[in-house]
Amino acid sequence: MLEELTAITNRQLKFAPKRYAEIREICQSEYGWLEMESFRASICWSIISDNSFAAMTSTNSLLEFALKSALVSDSLKPADEEFDGDPMAKLLDEIAEPNREIGSQVLDWTIRRACTQGLISKTQKKELLKFKDDFRNAYSHMDLSKLFGDTSIPVTVISIDAKSITKRGHTTARLSDAGFLAGMAIPEHAKQNAIPYFRYVDALVRELKRTVFPNAISIEAEVGRQEAGNV
Repeated sequence: MLEELTAITNRQLKFAPKRYAEIREICQSEYGWLEMESFRASICWSIISDNSFAAMTSTNSLLEFALKSALVSDSLKPADEEFDGDPMAKLLDEIAEPNREIGSQVLDWTIRRACTQGLISKTQKKELLKFKDDFRNAYSHMDLSKLFGDTSIPVTVISIDAKSITKRGHTTARLSDAGFLAGMAIPEHAKQNAIPYFRYVDALVRELKRTVFPNAISIEAEVGRQEAGNV
């Protein structure tokens, strides 16, 4: 079994250096937004290990979770410095209702609400609504028309018998109309889009974090500062 796993890993990582180079700065730079870190790590590894389909679906989740989390945080009232009770209990009580309200909303509502609240720009809203249709809905619902549109590919028709393979002619086929062809094309579609899509969403998450938590500091940066002070 170990040999099989080694062979699979070696095959998956054959082109890892090139893929890693394209997202190296993302892999090396934390968000400073703890609940988003597992998404970042998962997507980075999916891209490095050539699992672009997983990267696309995880990036969809990161986008929606980050927008909803930003909306919930933005809805909270400023901290009361004179409050002398349990701060965690107070926080949990305050976020319960907005979490229920915002968490149950569809992505279209979430994007538009984020724009209304000033968390994203009108240009970003337009771009994200397109991502919603082209990537999020397309991959979540396996909507071939959203994935491939009118894209057609050349097809060679053949017949096979026990002794020979015979070409019968050539035609074209729309990928959205031919599921058996689309199934082979989807991994390539994911590979072409996974990195630019992730880079866009990654930049958005970092921007949201700066907007919603302007005074937050990176845990790694703070640890580094403290260690430097102890030298």
